[in-house]
Amino acid sequence: MPEHEVGLNLNYLLWERVNANVGVIIRGKEDIPLFDSTTFLSERYENDGYTTVNLAVDYQVSDSWKIWGRVENLLDEEYTVSGYEAPGRGFYGGIRLDL
Repeated sequence: MPEHEVGLNLNYLLWERVNANVGVIIRGKEDIPLFDSTTFLSERYENDGYTTVNLAVDYQVSDSWKIWGRVENLLDEEYTVSGYEAPGRGFYGGIRLDL
């Protein structure tokens, strides 16, 4: 378990049809046991703390159509999750149709 973890999520309706969301996660240092397949032993690895920022925006085109976009890990923070390197900055987007 990390020393501390704090999350903040802000959602704001910019205009009548445009919505924005910003999420921030601050995670403290933690010790992670890593398995060594050659010695069959676990070693402790100290994972440094990190901060990630995610940003999402959507635009309501009509009652049934919405265009959206999202950036995860906006600051391209390098960190590990359970001993695995987390992906860098990611971009996602799409169109949503409600029938």
